Parts: sequence; structure tokens; C-alpha cells
Amino acid sequence: MKRKILILGIIISMMLVLIGCEQKAEANEEELLKFLDSLQGLEYKLRDYTDNFEGYLSDNDKFAKEFYEDFLKGNVEFVLPDYKTDDIKDPKLQKYLNKYLKFNFILARTKKIEDEYIIFNIKFPHYNFKVYQIDFDNNKENGKEDVFYSSGYWNEEELSKRAVYDVLNEKEIKNSYQKTKHRIGGEVIEAEYVGKNKKRTKNYTGIIKYKNRYYIYEVWDWDIMAIIKFYCWNKKAKESLVFLKSTIELEAN
Repeated sequence: MKRKILILGIIISMMLVLIGCEQKAEANEEELLKFLDSLQGLEYKLRDYTDNFEGYLSDNDKFAKEFYEDFLKGNVEFVLPDYKTDDIKDPKLQKYLNKYLKFNFILARTKKIEDEYIIFNIKFPHYNFKVYQIDFDNNKENGKEDVFYSSGYWNEEELSKRAVYDVLNEKEIKNSYQKTKHRIGGEVIEAEYVGKNKKRTKNYTGIIKYKNRYYIYEVWDWDIMAIIKFYCWNKKAKESLVFLKSTIELEAN
């Protein structure tokens, strides 16, 4: 009897932990939606890069406006990560990474000297690791991509306020000279959390699905200005690029 009670207690505890994680994800989403709702009806400037992307309607301006307005209203699908952790050594995270043995989470600068690229000022992430398994490049033939998000980057010299999305596909080889041949793209964005104490910023980021395509979104709340960016897979360039960018002057409104 005591054993059954103990097992039941463990199960309930696990359920509470899972519920807590789910509530945290929903709370972050709700926080973003509240901010986006405050932007509705305000004047904005929309920079449309859709002409560089394939598979969209001829009236790109209309699509871009509808996309922006639907995002503010929350009429998009917010994609939750398949897994998330603050521990880079987490065994479950490592299972996802085992497909890419030479892949490393890094944030660095590069400099070209003659015909070679030199990497310097290397920083490593320390928390907020997320894994998404989605068809990010909108290509069913090569299967789903593994999109890894990481933040909390620093080294002995400085802290970074940036986070990184890395897009990998084990069926694709983009650059044979890179250590990680299967990294087909990625984005460096403003992080939601920064510093060794994991301080919350006023930035938001995540992945959404809108009209059967996946987008990385990035939202900056700068008090006097808000900036929203969407990144999408570009088949022509074979990489992730800015799809839309909107700027809202909050003081002017």
C-alpha cells in the first residue's frame, strides 16, 4: 500500500512539473499577445522582401499586410518546441544532437584573411536550449529540419545579448568545408534572456506556422519603438532570410 502511494505521489509530481512547463510556455505567449494587441491600429512601416521568395501570390503587398495584421491578432499557429532545457548536457538534448557529431553551439565573429576565414571572439551558450523538428525549408523530399535555439552566450571577455537559431538537416550538405556540413542555415537574433543571472529582456522570439509555412519571428519592445521581423526559408538563396520587417513608432502614436 505504501509503495502504491509513493508511486502515485511520484506520478502526480511529474504531472505538476509538466503542467508548470506548459503554463510557462503559455504565459510567455500570452505576454507577447498582450503586447501585440497594444500595437493594433497604430501606424507602421512595412518592409516587404517577399519578391525574393518563391511560392507566394503575385499580390505580395496584400499578403504582407494580412500576415502582419494576423500576427498582431494572434491568428497564427505558435509552434511549441519538441524539447527544451537549460542544461546543454541534458541526455535528451544530446540525443537530438547525436545526428550532427561535429555541430557545436557557438557565437563568433569571422574575418577573411586572404582566402581563409578566421573565427575569433567565440562565445558559448549556457541556457534556454530548444529543439524544433519541422519542415522549415518547405521541402518534403528531404524530410524535417532540426531547428536548435540557444542563448545565454558569453566568454571570459564579454556577455552577448544575442541568441541563435541553427537549422540542420542530416540529408543535406550545404558547405563541405564547414565542420558541420549539415547546417543549412540560421539566424542570430536579440535574446529573450541575457546574462549569467538569466535576466528577462523585452524581446520575444519563437516559431510560427502561417498558411502552411514556418517562420521565425523576432519582436523588439524598445518603449519608443517596436520592431517585428519574420525570417523564412528562401529556396533561391538556399538559406533563411528576412521575409518581412515592420517598424512602429510608439511615441508618435
